[in-house]
Amino acid sequence: MASGWKIFGLLMYKNMIVRKRHWRMMIFLQALVPIVVFALLQAVRDFSVQPPVVVNVSTHYPLYTQDELMEKIDNSLHKVYYVPKNAYTDKIMESVRYCLRLLPESKYKIEIEKYK
Repeated sequence: MASGWKIFGLLMYKNMIVRKRHWRMMIFLQALVPIVVFALLQAVRDFSVQPPVVVNVSTHYPLYTQDELMEKIDNSLHKVYYVPKNAYTDKIMESVRYCLRLLPESKYKIEIEKYK
């Protein structure tokens, strides 16, 4: 293991010598290249953005009552699944079914089997 640390120390010493000899190149690579890459990315981002769409026209939708909306819903296609099965959730889901005017068979309880 001592020889491994010795090799690591020699590599670090060689790295320090190379950095001292080529200090201008190190400044260029470690400082200027990231700044230039960031500036290019920012320029591409600024030139590729589209101006926001301004809408000057107001859109009005007609108001519907709950009865009118419920006439448009096909209740035979809707199913409501819920978990857990207990008296509290059964009561809540029954009131949801009544409010949405869903058919009684559209309310399903999901049984969760416990794995052994």
